[in-house]
Amino acid sequence: RGSNVAAIAGYLHRKDKREAGKEQSDPVFHTNMFGRNAQERTEELRFSADLNPKVKKTYVHYKVSFPPGENPELETKKGIVDDLLEARGQGQNCQFFAVEHYEKVDKHNVHHLHVLTSSVLLNGEWVDDSFERVRLKQVERDIELKRGLQYCPPKEKGDRNSDPIREWKLR
Repeated sequence: RGSNVAAIAGYLHRKDKREAGKEQSDPVFHTNMFGRNAQERTEELRFSADLNPKVKKTYVHYKVSFPPGENPELETKKGIVDDLLEARGQGQNCQFFAVEHYEKVDKHNVHHLHVLTSSVLLNGEWVDDSFERVRLKQVERDIELKRGLQYCPPKEKGDRNSDPIREWKLR
């Protein structure tokens, strides 16, 4: 969760994170927004945040990683995004966009999705984030089962890498 939508949208639209040969195409594969680039999508997300000025953390950023070697079809990826948003109470009544990032060979060719969504519904209601980290663990298991994905146990605390988005912002 955060409030600097421009920074996160800029990161998600980076060309060096796109699939080789597709650096010039739009990285967004699933959305309910009209914007065509990072700036337009940022403004749309700011518009929805303005519907409820009490909300300080105006966006939610989810990252969905696949185990090495797993790269589902596009329709499955869209279904994963829809399932995630629905389970978190956002669904289609909340502005969102999803991109896929491709890591380098040194990162074991791991594909992962990023979903950026407003924390304010289009009717101005705030999306409750109580116990979000705990609830997301069950959402992960449910989506793995529903979509026939490979089970991927959570990493132990000592095995987790630092947050690449935070590192990029610091640079």
